Amino acid sequence: GPRRRVVVADDVAINRQMLGELLRGLGFEVLEADDGLSALEQVQRHRPDLLLIDVRMPGMNGLEATACLRQEPGTRQLPVIAVSANASTEDQARCMAAGANAFLAKPVDREQLVALLGLHLGLRWVHRASPGQPGELA
Repeated sequence: GPRRRVVVADDVAINRQMLGELLRGLGFEVLEADDGLSALEQVQRHRPDLLLIDVRMPGMNGLEATACLRQEPGTRQLPVIAVSANASTEDQARCMAAGANAFLAKPVDREQLVALLGLHLGLRWVHRASPGQPGELA
């Protein structure tokens, strides 16, 4: 299908880099933001298909940015996955109350991320056989 665009918002550069590399490896176009305000700007400018946003960032945090997105008609339906090292039930509930569609705990589990991307973007993953496995043509 068409290449999808994802904004990754996190104040820690290595976290953005890790998620960006993982997403690019899956075929996504990745844009980065280092705080909530920058995430809002990226969303307005580039109209991504999904936003992965860290909950705790200086300045405008992920919850505040998500709440802002939900107030605007053009971004109300944008899938938002909140990401946080604090994975308590209370933290997850606050994310959902702010308007997130899903919650992902740090460190990010690749399989869980892939499942959430598929669910919220309506993707059907096609798995290729590794070299030497049945089904591969020599």
